[in-house]
Amino acid sequence: MASGFGESTSRPSQNPSFSSNNNNNSDAGNFECNICLDLAQDPIVTLCGHLFCWPCLYKWLHGHSQAQECPVCKALIQEEKLVPLYGRGKTSTDPRSKSIPGVDIPNRPAGQRPETAPPPEPNHFGHHGHGFGLTVTWVS
Repeated sequence: MASGFGESTSRPSQNPSFSSNNNNNSDAGNFECNICLDLAQDPIVTLCGHLFCWPCLYKWLHGHSQAQECPVCKALIQEEKLVPLYGRGKTSTDPRSKSIPGVDIPNRPAGQRPETAPPPEPNHFGHHGHGFGLTVTWVS
């Protein structure tokens, strides 16, 4: 007597987005360099939004024409305005970063830390028992 009830609950989900096994998608949080097309090592983002390995972008900026421009969209790039990406987990040394004779790649630029907001001023009106000179009268 097959009623159909309970049959679908015994099978694992066929939709990978709902699967509890994420081993097939272990690189989902990683980004690819727009120059070498590998996973970005010491990832850095330009203000135009393109992501690169720091060694790849450094070599591009200092090995190509005098104009420091994005390899993807040709927007001007200033090294002091590059944004490093920091992730969780360990970082490994990339053999590409030190394998070219005669090219000494410095550490990638540090992130710019914006100033924090000043603490709010105390509410002087609340300390005097009135606010903005208004009087509240309860009518019953």
